[in-house]
Amino acid sequence: MFRKNLKEKGDSNSGKAARLDGAKIEPDLYEKNGDGNEAAHQRAAQTAAQESGAGMEEFLDEICSHIKYTEVRRDIRSEIEGHILELKQEYEEQGASPDEAEEKAVLAMGDGGEIGRRLNKLHRPRMDWTLFAVVTVLACVGIVNMFFLSRHGYNVSFIKYVFCAAAGFAVMLGLSMFSYERLKKITYPLYAFSLIALFATALFGTKFNGASMYVSIGGFAISPDYAIVFLAVAFAGFFMKYRGGGIAGELKLTALLVLALIPVMIMPCARIAAVLAAAFWIVLIASASMGHFGQNRRRHIGVALALGMAASIAAAFYICLNPRLLERIFAFVSRGQSDLAGAGYIEETIGFWLAGAEWIGRSEVLYNGYGIEQSLPSAVSDYALVNLVVSFGWIAGAVFTALAAALIIRGFVSAAKIRNRYGFLLSTFACSALAVQFITGIFVNFGLAPQTSVSIPFISYGGTGYIVNMALTGLILSVWRRNRIVSDAEDEQISHTRGAGIVYLQDGKIVFDLIGLIGKKK
Repeated sequence: MFRKNLKEKGDSNSGKAARLDGAKIEPDLYEKNGDGNEAAHQRAAQTAAQESGAGMEEFLDEICSHIKYTEVRRDIRSEIEGHILELKQEYEEQGASPDEAEEKAVLAMGDGGEIGRRLNKLHRPRMDWTLFAVVTVLACVGIVNMFFLSRHGYNVSFIKYVFCAAAGFAVMLGLSMFSYERLKKITYPLYAFSLIALFATALFGTKFNGASMYVSIGGFAISPDYAIVFLAVAFAGFFMKYRGGGIAGELKLTALLVLALIPVMIMPCARIAAVLAAAFWIVLIASASMGHFGQNRRRHIGVALALGMAASIAAAFYICLNPRLLERIFAFVSRGQSDLAGAGYIEETIGFWLAGAEWIGRSEVLYNGYGIEQSLPSAVSDYALVNLVVSFGWIAGAVFTALAAALIIRGFVSAAKIRNRYGFLLSTFACSALAVQFITGIFVNFGLAPQTSVSIPFISYGGTGYIVNMALTGLILSVWRRNRIVSDAEDEQISHTRGAGIVYLQDGKIVFDLIGLIGKKK
């Protein structure tokens, strides 16, 4: 009953189209099964359909019974039902009774079991095992490093770190299996909760070195890193809300970001502010380049660049008004020589330890008679990568840097292939947040950027940040896992009157285009 057309777009974008052509069974309907008896299978399928006399509901039930992924059944059922009714109307106009017209329309659709099996094959969730493997290796590097540090006099709890790693993996796997589209419904509540929590942390949180760094709940210290994943989800929803909103949409999104950054800067926590602002700007540029805000892409890209420039100027003013930050910049430029007793100490110490590191194995040099654990502050958190190089050698540091680069590249490549617009925004924001943390952390640790508070995903000591980064990875995996089965209703409305979808009429024939159900970004 169908003539199958196979269309392939790259490795991950393939679909099948089956076309009704009267009562004729084209020879390429079924895939080869090795017995060379395809015609017999085709005749058997046609005979079974004619003898069954099944109505439309039974036919649709038969198709859906073969589709294991229940969340796509409703869309598929609605789509095919609409085209059966359309074909039924055509038969009625030719003089058939309603019952006869429905029976003919159902028979014209072909073998429900075969259709269902093919749809089920196409609509299977697929894990991005490459990204999962890279994250797992990075996490293992962090665990091995922390075990080593716990045995060499560092003030760390290996048991606590392993617990956080296990919790992080559970969160990552849980989110990867979660239907991410549901998060769009809680955009406003999540944004409001993030604001309230951030203001509470800024005003009532426990202070460390003059900054509100965390809140204590039930004996657990929770840092404001949670805002990164919460606001990533919220802003993906806001971007969808202001789709097609023009320059006004870009400005409204920026206003929402500024409002969220106010409590972060009250703390102050420049690290989180930088991650959120940079990730937001990357998504803004990507959205503008896709025509998300309007057809005039150049204008919207120009607005996004202007907003980024304004943010950079504001950051420069903030630095100029903060003597402590200026001292760090001067120390970076002078390689620590401008203030060895102050801001230059860390610059000079990092340079010493990196210069004394071995290619393989632990360095035996001492800094004024002290090891790195006594001479370098925050050696297990902010400067965990320096510690890794000193403890295991430059090869270990190079491997970690290469894995981080692989994760970033893989994340952005995966995001670029996402067909659902909301999924694309969510995945890009999550990947950007991870990329900013990796890049700033690596640059600061290798003395390529001024010293500041950083957290390197998966090797820095800390609970909240570790789980948050695993959650960001889980969001990326969730979007990719459902990439082939989640349609973008904003992009391709299921409408048989427009001829968009998996089933439509063309040249008097019924066309099953399984690509249409997936949806494409425009």
